[in-house]
Amino acid sequence: MSKPIKAVALISGGLDSMLAAKTVMEQGIHVEGINFFTGFCVEGHTHAIRGREK
Repeated sequence: MSKPIKAVALISGGLDSMLAAKTVMEQGIHVEGINFFTGFCVEGHTHAIRGREK
């Protein structure tokens, strides 16, 4: 039995990083998303990402 393939995705809050992660997931790869709050992000993008965690 082979090990499952895993990946890490850096999620910026924009559409491109989310679609890239989704494309990898559709290939059967487990993806963990990471988002860093630096204080320099546009406020709406950060709240949209954090809202999905609830």
